[in-house]
Amino acid sequence: MTANIMKKPVRPLTKKSRKQIVKDSAKVIRQIAKSPSIRPFVNPYNAKWEQEVWTVEKFNIEVLTIDVNPEWQRPDVDTLFHTSNFPSKAQAIIASMLIGLDIGEIKLCYFRGKRASIDGGNRKRAIKAFLDGKFPLHKKSPWGEVHYKDLHEDVRKALNAYRIRIVQYEEMDSNTIGALFRSTNMTTEVNDQEMLNSYGDNAVAVLIRTTVRRFKERNNTPHELFSESQISGKNGEKRYIHLSFNNHRLRMEDQLVRILHRIVEGKETPGPTPDRAKQDLYEKYGAIWEADPKEQKKVEKKLKEALDFFTKVAAAARADRKNGLPIGQYSMLTRLYFDLKMKHGAFKVEDFDAFWKEFSRTFAKISSIKTLYIKPDGTEGDKTLGKAFNSFLSFDLPEPWKIQYTINWFTKEFKASKVVTPLDPKRCFGSEKVEQVLALQNWKDYIDGLPLSLDRAVGAHIKAWSQGGLTDDDNIVVISDKHNRAMGTMNVEDYKRSLGY
Repeated sequence: MTANIMKKPVRPLTKKSRKQIVKDSAKVIRQIAKSPSIRPFVNPYNAKWEQEVWTVEKFNIEVLTIDVNPEWQRPDVDTLFHTSNFPSKAQAIIASMLIGLDIGEIKLCYFRGKRASIDGGNRKRAIKAFLDGKFPLHKKSPWGEVHYKDLHEDVRKALNAYRIRIVQYEEMDSNTIGALFRSTNMTTEVNDQEMLNSYGDNAVAVLIRTTVRRFKERNNTPHELFSESQISGKNGEKRYIHLSFNNHRLRMEDQLVRILHRIVEGKETPGPTPDRAKQDLYEKYGAIWEADPKEQKKVEKKLKEALDFFTKVAAAARADRKNGLPIGQYSMLTRLYFDLKMKHGAFKVEDFDAFWKEFSRTFAKISSIKTLYIKPDGTEGDKTLGKAFNSFLSFDLPEPWKIQYTINWFTKEFKASKVVTPLDPKRCFGSEKVEQVLALQNWKDYIDGLPLSLDRAVGAHIKAWSQGGLTDDDNIVVISDKHNRAMGTMNVEDYKRSLGY
């Protein structure tokens, strides 16, 4: 038996486009019936599968050999097994099984010799967790708030005998698995980032998910910004040290893709990142990085620089807030970062505590403005400037002018000169300039006056570059590479005096 898998990646779908797919599918089926020449192209991957029916009892044995949460699988839609006011997704799945409703087929495949989940991960995890006693049925269920082991014996037997339809594919590569996932979920509520996560071993997909999440099989360490707290929420939900929101429905990864898009496209000016641009990013740079890993390393360095900055600000914020940055402040911080990069090319923050206090003061002041904001056409908006500011901080905001407004409002009030040191984008002096200045120094080291050959000569900033010193003709002396290493970020004259010269 074979399955039909679309060769091209399926783009995120709107309700309108989903209806169109239904119409197009019917048209294709009619064409296939009339034109035998089309039939050889129906199954380009030659994907082979078999269907089985497992009882829950068998499932509980087989699931031990299945990776129910592979990288390409979207994480739990509902991160909590047990909620108080209403049934969680997991509780609803179990209740549906107990009253005899069909929960749909579960798709598996072999990947690198091991069975892994393609679709139905939430159902598999819910069933396994309930059988393991990790959560009870909801208190409003017909059986009350009861765990599996406490169910009446007849009810337990009925659940163990429940039949699950299993579709099991033969060995597949990650690209084919991703295509199948996207095709399977065309008509289900899968968001854009969950679709992008299905791009298997695509270099961009791997970078995004491993930056945010830990995977045992990769032995990776997520960036510090996404460090998980040892203390969970009151209902057991996952919490983070530096951010006060979670990765539900891959929200953090969606935001990270938008930050990455700004970096790789050189778009330091503000603007939205449409869903189409995100997918193009995966496809374009996934191919580029696979062909040239050095290009990926360059981007990773810039991404790390940005995330390191956000982490330092968030760490300073925790001293005052006692928890991580809210999503609105995090969004504004990313916009401010790229605005500073656009204006200065390079900059440095010496005191992140001072930076955070100035940032939080500015944020609070703008949020409290009671006057109506003015729209681009010169008319008054329907909100106060403070409320408009907060509502314009969404990461997926489609209107460029709203993003620019938040930056204009913020930077007008933000005293950058107090907490930010602009750096010359040009870091090092050229070899010709070094030779010229060394000749003017009579081929002697500026520090100790000893003879200095050109192969050991380094152009040094009189005022340190890290302190805002420019890389120009008025700010250079030539010293030995030995002194340059020892001097670090000191000013030349201070270093010279420290040696007694």
